[in-house]
Amino acid sequence: MSVDALADRLARLLDEGSCPASALSRAMRRRLQPLFNLGVLVERRAGAGFRVQLTSPEALLRWIAREYPYGLDGTDKELPSRARGMANFADSKRGRGVDASLLQLRGFGDAVLRHADGDMPVAELTRRFGVASLVLEEPFEWAFSGRLTIVENLEFFLSVEHLITDVEVALWSRGRTSSRVLNWLASPPMAQATVIHAGDYDPVGLDEYLKLADALSLVGESTRVELFVPDDFVERLQRFGRAELLSDSAEVLERVRSQADDAVRGVLAEIDRIGKGLEQEGLLISLDGA
Repeated sequence: MSVDALADRLARLLDEGSCPASALSRAMRRRLQPLFNLGVLVERRAGAGFRVQLTSPEALLRWIAREYPYGLDGTDKELPSRARGMANFADSKRGRGVDASLLQLRGFGDAVLRHADGDMPVAELTRRFGVASLVLEEPFEWAFSGRLTIVENLEFFLSVEHLITDVEVALWSRGRTSSRVLNWLASPPMAQATVIHAGDYDPVGLDEYLKLADALSLVGESTRVELFVPDDFVERLQRFGRAELLSDSAEVLERVRSQADDAVRGVLAEIDRIGKGLEQEGLLISLDGA
């Protein structure tokens, strides 16, 4: 079986020497344009329609060897998805995506992540090395009971214990929380965790919070997600906020308005009044002498 639709058409060209021109989509023609330019493939009238004829099987086979390293049928070897993309298409992005996520965590107090094969002492590892890390795969088996904070930006992540005093475990999201992490947080092993979102106070950051709240909300129960807003948020928004954070994401802001919960509505009220958004790093600055 051919590895994709274009490979199927190429196999037909090699077997029969030609195919109906209508069998090649626009996307296929774009891929094959160098072969049309070289005359390896030629479109000719045939009766009431057109056919694409193969003039040089050897040239087409060389092109296939470059574009389909394992041939038109691809490989049946067990490979990670991005490696399979390389094997079949010489392009890792043609894979389905990586099958695991690397989580970077910081823990405090006696924080521990539980697993049937052995627990991870996140707080102890943080005290010794500054950070802990694990590979998150399905099925999800890592469990935590307590307060877990999703942190958007690295500088805040490295200082989170000074800014959110009741933090137990912090997870660095690198900006946007992946669907795999969201699914893990919503999985049964994590059902006893309360998740706090600490991100930018702008359309994208608030949209991330709403996405998290939606993923973890349960029918008939209140959400177990909180939005972190410091007591001095308004003063920091006035001093360090930027209007461009709103204008640059106007479309996202409209979506946030339409989906806002009480926590987001409170933040939006101040954002609208002051006319600025605030990046998370603005919480790291001392207000004394600012």
